[in-house]
Amino acid sequence: MDSCGYCGEPANTVDHVVASTLLVDKGTSVQIPACSKCNGEKSKEDVYLRDMFTIRSETAGLPELAPHGEAMKRSIDRAFGPSPRIGPAVSILKTFKHGHVLGPMGERRAYVELDAARLNEGVKWIVRGLHYHHFKAILDPTKQFDFYAYQGQENNLRYDLLWPTIPGPDITLGGCLRYKVRCFAELPGSSQWLLAFYNHVLFFVEFNWQPAVDAIEALVQAREGREGTARLTSE
Repeated sequence: MDSCGYCGEPANTVDHVVASTLLVDKGTSVQIPACSKCNGEKSKEDVYLRDMFTIRSETAGLPELAPHGEAMKRSIDRAFGPSPRIGPAVSILKTFKHGHVLGPMGERRAYVELDAARLNEGVKWIVRGLHYHHFKAILDPTKQFDFYAYQGQENNLRYDLLWPTIPGPDITLGGCLRYKVRCFAELPGSSQWLLAFYNHVLFFVEFNWQPAVDAIEALVQAREGREGTARLTSE
């Protein structure tokens, strides 16, 4: 029996690393073995990512997300129609933080405040799945993950600056995600990931990076210390 690509327990399901609802090209998905527990937990974060991209200003108008946006609109319309029925979209919107801001003419506008921690959690699941897909190794979710997210004009700037720093080819998945990964032999168990969703939202993710760098620096300092002691002794 295969082991779960997320936790290592026996797998009894198959998981789409990038949820099929996010894919533009359904025929290019990446699947890995998963246990039902991890699959279920990840699916909740997949839904959050899907709906975040659907209503977020940078991606809301993308034709790739139009079908889901229309489905959400119909669900919301039904909730306020002559025969109200609470659909999944209304339930989903209740999970977001929300409030009001002033528009250019002083009018009050509704907005949705996204949960950054939950957004990162969804991307973290994807990175863990892609890592298993490429290296057949499981990332420990309790170790340090560092997330940097960019969108809008800042996304374009960071995209131009960061993308060339990661060597290797661009990998495209499902028409919705482009990514690169970098690993160093000197930093075993550590990796850097650059992910661009729909070419509009960019994530730079480091896994166990700083602890590994600190460990190597400590070894170097210890070696230099021993060499210095040896020189003093010989003198």
